[in-house]
Amino acid sequence: MMEDILLINAETFTGETFLSKGTIHISDGKVKGVFPNDVGDIKALCMEEIKKGKQHPRIIDCNGAGWVVPGMIDLHIHGAYGSDVMDATEEALLNMSSKLTQEGTTAFLATTMTHTDSKIEKALSNIGSYIKQENTVGAEIVAIHLEGPFINKEKRGVQVLQHIQIPNVEKFKRWNQLSENNIKMVTLAPEKDKNFELTSYLHKNDIVVSMGHTNGSFEEMSVAIQNGVSHGTHLFNQMSGLHHRNGGAAGALLLTKHPTVSVEVIADGIHVSSEMIELAYRLKGEDSFILVTDSMRAKGLGEGAYEFGGQNVTVIENIAKNEEGALAGSVLPMIDARNNFAKWIDDDIEVLTKITSVNPAKKLGLYHRKGSISEGKDADIILISDAGEVLLTICRGKVVFMNSVFSHLDD
Repeated sequence: MMEDILLINAETFTGETFLSKGTIHISDGKVKGVFPNDVGDIKALCMEEIKKGKQHPRIIDCNGAGWVVPGMIDLHIHGAYGSDVMDATEEALLNMSSKLTQEGTTAFLATTMTHTDSKIEKALSNIGSYIKQENTVGAEIVAIHLEGPFINKEKRGVQVLQHIQIPNVEKFKRWNQLSENNIKMVTLAPEKDKNFELTSYLHKNDIVVSMGHTNGSFEEMSVAIQNGVSHGTHLFNQMSGLHHRNGGAAGALLLTKHPTVSVEVIADGIHVSSEMIELAYRLKGEDSFILVTDSMRAKGLGEGAYEFGGQNVTVIENIAKNEEGALAGSVLPMIDARNNFAKWIDDDIEVLTKITSVNPAKKLGLYHRKGSISEGKDADIILISDAGEVLLTICRGKVVFMNSVFSHLDD
């Protein structure tokens, strides 16, 4: 039986409203209620739970500790803490799920990359099986992000050249079936998709089509958006960029007036400069901007030599590169992406919550159960100090991470 939890004296932004010194009641993995802090109400609630045969709720006092906000959702992550999605093992996914909680991530898209059909299929099958088990060890794998192999060779980055393919609807159908229909986002180069066949199929089936690793022109990408592309993978990185004679893919994403077209950015100060992140944010606005990590297995492990997509990658001073010198994902924790954005551009709690929780939940069509702290939704909640440190992480009603500097406040 899952324990009942009361977060009390919580300075809260639910994702929709502010609550000062509030109480959040968590029961059976869900948010049972969010209400003004009143000692009498809390005592009455405790007695009610005891009468139901439940244990006295666990009370966690958040007074003066920081902000209670919805857990963060990472739409693009390949690996972390020694594991990678392409390892295609349950152990790798368990390790990622359990350790990502320390950076405030409560849900994520397990992201594959360009490789042999066999490797991709094993990874997809493994993730599908893992999701089916409804594992509750930590951050939830809510779906799959298929990055490649349907990309442009000219903008491959560290995606392996010989495994890049032309977009294929039938192959995608087979792969999605192997994944138990868990693919929710696909990164592809729209200019390689003849007559936008795969793009249209994905769009019609409520799968997010994201332009990435693309060398398309502004005009081509504008037409692609009209045909169903609604997201941009790691904006500016490995896509045709802004030029005074052609806006490229980046320009099409930034200038489109289509309200559903969003962009994701790796805010590590390495992939994109702070001024370009600010430019993108100003053009897209707080409702269409999302922070991601695009992290690989070296995250959390320090400098050294690692494997990524079958390639040798070296990490030096938090920069991961392959032997050709191309950036190979990141080692960025989600909390650092949030803190960097706060330091460089905007530290408003509402904005920070939107770009890390609300917007990704809405992008995936999961806002009915994630992305905000509301009655009936999954209890995915984090407590972040004013200094930007994750103090507490709750995933689906279970305390999965508690910072040692905060643990003494747990009653």
